[in-house]
Amino acid sequence: MPFNHHALIARVGNEQGAREEFARLVAALAELTARVRRIRENPGDWGIDSFAGRLDEGNQVAVWQAKFLVNGVGDSQKSQIRDSFRMARESAAQRGYELVRWTLVIPVD
Repeated sequence: MPFNHHALIARVGNEQGAREEFARLVAALAELTARVRRIRENPGDWGIDSFAGRLDEGNQVAVWQAKFLVNGVGDSQKSQIRDSFRMARESAAQRGYELVRWTLVIPVD
């Protein structure tokens, strides 16, 4: 079944609310495979929206990054994605945990 991001925006009332709802949906889906925790949306979120594992030294972590890109994936959006992935790798290196998986979730086919 295709995902309708316009219906989500209409249901919650605005794009920012839909973005947060999308991140909750991603975490709920990830929860089907692992015990997942969310990080509150923030420009300094380490390239992580939801994760399984512990974000401290010696642990393995799987990450889900939700990007609510409703107008497609152009150069600017690709840059955002690369920045998030880079930040996730750098945060893992700085804090000593192993980033074993980084999954990007976007509402496009």
